[in-house]
Amino acid sequence: MTIATGVVSRGAPRERPVADDLMVAARRLLWVAVLCTMTAPRIELGSVHFTLGDVLAELSAACWLASWALAPSRPMLVRAAFWPLAILGVSVVSAASSINMGATGVGLVELTILWVLPALLVPNLVSSPPRVRDFLTCVSAGSLIAAGMNIVEALRVGTVDGGLPQVWGAVQYFQGYFQVVGLIIAVSRLMNSVASKRPLSAFSWVIACMLNAIALLLTQTRGAWLAALAAMVVLGIAWRPVVLIGAIGVLSIGVLAFWGAGWTGIVGERVQSIFTLQAGLEGFESSIGRLALAVTAWQIFLAHPLLGVGLKNFPLAMPVYAPSGMPLAYEMGRDRVLTAVEGPHNTYLRLLSEIGVLGLVGLVGWQADSMRRFYQESRANRSVDHPFGTHPAVLLAAATVIAVYNFFFEMTQTGMLIFIAVLSLAYSTRSFQRVR
Repeated sequence: MTIATGVVSRGAPRERPVADDLMVAARRLLWVAVLCTMTAPRIELGSVHFTLGDVLAELSAACWLASWALAPSRPMLVRAAFWPLAILGVSVVSAASSINMGATGVGLVELTILWVLPALLVPNLVSSPPRVRDFLTCVSAGSLIAAGMNIVEALRVGTVDGGLPQVWGAVQYFQGYFQVVGLIIAVSRLMNSVASKRPLSAFSWVIACMLNAIALLLTQTRGAWLAALAAMVVLGIAWRPVVLIGAIGVLSIGVLAFWGAGWTGIVGERVQSIFTLQAGLEGFESSIGRLALAVTAWQIFLAHPLLGVGLKNFPLAMPVYAPSGMPLAYEMGRDRVLTAVEGPHNTYLRLLSEIGVLGLVGLVGWQADSMRRFYQESRANRSVDHPFGTHPAVLLAAATVIAVYNFFFEMTQTGMLIFIAVLSLAYSTRSFQRVR
């Protein structure tokens, strides 16, 4: 089935298949979804929470599936969905021990929509080096928009007790991790601009690095700071050691320049609280709460090691297995909003407690396999002069951010399109053609 689009070539109208038009629409919707995922807040309709990025991603998937239905001879890459489907399969089996089948059913639908469908969609739409570049450009643009909004918000709020305000941003507590991904892209493109002797471009990427770094600092998210450090180490090892050397140099200069300044007190305490449980430090209460949640998740796992208690059943099991006196809600964010506990704030522990040890194996296998593929491609494409040669190393560093993120928050929720897309791109065979 075809329609005339009215495009004139050498005096004659050209017909383009409807399937092609749907593919173009799907790809454009995906780009907008990426931007919205990084900049738009969650939408709440009763007990249902979602983001505009999730909605647009589903519309993109609908267009892509319709395109494939109209042109079934077009190849469909499905291997990127192997690990998400394996985790989904384990989740179905674990439903046999579910405390609440209704909650488990919701969890299965969420995994299908938020993990499996994007894992199928992204590699089929982002299937060449130029399209990977477009994807990374959208992520970079989203991080810069978010950074600008965060900095404006910080200026509006002003200092808090003489220190920096905490500004999470539109996507709340995982904003910092998105800023790290934007920072990785900015650093890689800065290096490319310097190598190709384009001073104007290099200057613009210096500004991008600064905006992302400032916004990351403002989130005061300790896990994101660790993710940034890990990502720069990986980017330096996989691509250019000068990245790691430069990151250490900039960090050292910043510490020396601002050491002792009043506004750095909160930042210093939060960094210190990563490695110690000293009472009174900024972040101490959060660390204690996370430890209690980790103990609870571990106790649930020990009681249900093979099947867990069922997806989204952690809150139901928590009162039984939690340490004595542990609160069921915590104050979150700058406004100290009392928020009920919905999970252990750790994807690894959530899967371990809700669907058993095989769920954890599936997630670790997914991340490790993606990182292995990115590493192999980055070793093969180490040309800083080629515009596409940096993509595997950048995505490897982004996958490192995801691995760190999963220690501190949960990927089994809405707004995770960027992370699922990064992991899925490791399986797109044409996205990393060898560059010489």
